[in-house]
Amino acid sequence: MSRYLAFRSCLLAMIVPLLVLTASAEISGDRGRRVIYRGSLQLGTEQPQGVEFSIELEPVVFLINSVQNKYKVVRIRMENPTRTDLRLLDEDRIEMRYPEGVSVSGHLDLQRVDPQFWDAFDASQMLALAYPQVLRGRETIYVHAFFPSAQVKNMPVEFEFVVGGKTVRIARPPATAARR
Repeated sequence: MSRYLAFRSCLLAMIVPLLVLTASAEISGDRGRRVIYRGSLQLGTEQPQGVEFSIELEPVVFLINSVQNKYKVVRIRMENPTRTDLRLLDEDRIEMRYPEGVSVSGHLDLQRVDPQFWDAFDASQMLALAYPQVLRGRETIYVHAFFPSAQVKNMPVEFEFVVGGKTVRIARPPATAARR
């Protein structure tokens, strides 16, 4: 009997830590997983594919980080598999949308809307963050949008990006039963 108790105690000593680790992993749930938003834009009728847009946000990092407590930065990947260039305009704009219908406007051209803040960047940062004039055919670029930190309180459900005079909805894919 004592041999059985010793085996049982040893087994419990191995199982209990595993249960604790499993429970703590379940508690954190999806908070640490990145959220991917996607959208696309057709460039003419002859093109089988359009420009693909994607945004990846890690909820915890996105909500706690900001640039000098002034802006939340969202990086937008723009991939153009077509041969057609997409002209980007000064009038292009982006909004972050929440489920309750609230929107937060972002800035694509920080140099124009906040020159004092922009001037604090060095030349290489300015080059990387400047809003480009064109997305060439067969090119992938990254564009940065700056949202006022004070207005960003939680994770958005989608973005509305007016690019080249055309509106693109960049949203989370619908939830699937497999991700429960």
